[in-house]
Amino acid sequence: MAAAEARVDRKLADIKAIEEKISAARSAQSAEQDQQMARLVKVYETMKPGDAAIIFNTLDFAVLIEVASRMKEAKIAPVLAAMDPEAAKALTVALATRRTSPPADASTTGSGG
Repeated sequence: MAAAEARVDRKLADIKAIEEKISAARSAQSAEQDQQMARLVKVYETMKPGDAAIIFNTLDFAVLIEVASRMKEAKIAPVLAAMDPEAAKALTVALATRRTSPPADASTTGSGG
């Protein structure tokens, strides 16, 4: 019985060590992804607002939110102003509510007028 308990204890220790390695690897990967995103944000912040807006109009929505949410207000404001109004609206709502997918009606034009 004691030998079986010792084996179980060793297995549990092995599992815990593997979990710690996985956690460390995830942390390193997350830090690297944060650095990559920070570099990407810097690229967009240094672009002319009109040029950034052209790209933002077609960028994957989840990526767009990540980039836009990390940009300085003074840098994102002129980009939003230069974007397609519907795309700017969807981005603004998403940033305000922190959604990662576009609203259902973001791809349709309004019929109110």
